[in-house]
Amino acid sequence: HLFVFINLIIYIATLIIFSPLKPTILKITIGKTVTINEKIFTYKLLKMKFTTIEKELLEKMNTGLLDGIVGNDLITNGGSTVRMIIKNGIPQQLKQGPSKRFFNGKENEVIEGVLHTLKTWSSDEEKIQFLRKFGYLIKDTNVQTYSAKFKPLK
Repeated sequence: HLFVFINLIIYIATLIIFSPLKPTILKITIGKTVTINEKIFTYKLLKMKFTTIEKELLEKMNTGLLDGIVGNDLITNGGSTVRMIIKNGIPQQLKQGPSKRFFNGKENEVIEGVLHTLKTWSSDEEKIQFLRKFGYLIKDTNVQTYSAKFKPLK
């Protein structure tokens, strides 16, 4: 995939350098159109081909069967909590800042920390990468066996 992408960049660079006009739009996305100097070039990067197991796991994830917390929470030195969840079939890494406690004269009050989204795996290719890397933490035997295939050797 990297080789195809590098060839695309070299091709576009030569068009820009040897073209008498300045490029008006240069937008490269997977499977989309590249427009340079009012000429339209359609260049599709090779999409990842999925195996039947990967297609089944993606279907499970997209239907919401794998929704929930992935692994255990990680507490940073600053008191923030980092966790990974799958919500509506989309894996996310969230970070919640430390909570604050104070006494208001009658009782202790707790103000929860702000919740930030650190990373989202939204495309099918990214979801497969997520399952390969973190699948052993999900409570599903099919996902765990798939993830075990990609476990680094020691």
